[in-house]
Amino acid sequence: MRIQKSSSNILIKNLRKLLILIFLSMGFILFSQESDKQSIHQAFRDSDSKELSKYFNHTLQLTIPKVNGNYSKVQARSILGDFFETYPAKEITILKEGDIRIGQHFCIIAYKSHVKNFQIYYHFEKRDKLYLIQEIQIREKE
Repeated sequence: MRIQKSSSNILIKNLRKLLILIFLSMGFILFSQESDKQSIHQAFRDSDSKELSKYFNHTLQLTIPKVNGNYSKVQARSILGDFFETYPAKEITILKEGDIRIGQHFCIIAYKSHVKNFQIYYHFEKRDKLYLIQEIQIREKE
């Protein structure tokens, strides 16, 4: 009888440790995702293609006025740099954020420049330890 109590106590202690580890890991993952999203949003606010490109996948789908296709990280950075130079951000507003599926998320942003207004959609997913942008769509709003 004493052996059973000891075994069950050890099991309970191990389960507690495992649950604590799981909750801590989930908190870190959510913090990491939130931190990456904030950095991405700040890069859009600053019209900073260099900073934004830190979160690009090796290739990404890019759709902006007069440009549509799959581009390397370097090409996409250059194309967005031209866009930001022509239409620097005056104001951005997060319209919607959500999950596509486990590990994949999206965001829709209202992007106002001094010249025109745009809606930006991007989706990102976890790759290794970073959340990387897979696709960016920029559409002009009237």
